[in-house]
Amino acid sequence: MTLGILADDVILRLTQSSPTDDSEIEKTQVIYLLSQCRDTLVQQYVNKQIQLAQPIDTQYKERYLADTIVEEDETTIVADDERLYVTLPKQPLALLNDMGVIQVLTQEYLPVLRYRAENFTVYQDLRFAKASPSNICFYRDNLKIVIKGLTRKNKDNDKFIVDYIPSLASQLPDESDDVQLSDALLPQLTEMVETIMKRQMYETVQDLANDGVQEPKQTK
Repeated sequence: MTLGILADDVILRLTQSSPTDDSEIEKTQVIYLLSQCRDTLVQQYVNKQIQLAQPIDTQYKERYLADTIVEEDETTIVADDERLYVTLPKQPLALLNDMGVIQVLTQEYLPVLRYRAENFTVYQDLRFAKASPSNICFYRDNLKIVIKGLTRKNKDNDKFIVDYIPSLASQLPDESDDVQLSDALLPQLTEMVETIMKRQMYETVQDLANDGVQEPKQTK
């Protein structure tokens, strides 16, 4: 189901199947609300799976092959502290335990250990947990997946696989984009958007003439 088709359905419901030529409903606004509410529903659904230690539903997952590793170039950072990272093409959804990024794998499909960015320096003080060429780790910094333990001489040869759940609302959604939501949750999505739109339209007078002229609001 595309955002455009779902938006048309919402607009028809809001206008009682008779959209007028001076309707204040903008399809682009409905599409953006659909993408925002879709993200909310996916967050709730997947967070519950995380809390119950269940496998994350694969229909929301995307796989990204990161074959370009970038070396951070910061003039204020010494060379030994500069980071190697890959950049995700889409913003991960905000989930419990930062599980918007589900996992990172090497090109041999071996798991890369996850660190939280704020705890990284703590792990570096641990003898067997710190990042090294034999213990490659990662943490997320917004769109960056920072790879620690990887040597600069290998950065052009190594590739990484990132499984993650992207946010739809962060992608400047278009009407041709797929909603990526289970059929069971679609009715809940349209109901959420209709409720928001009705609240915004509460004081707008229905146009009965359909003459291209905006009806004035009633005054008491």
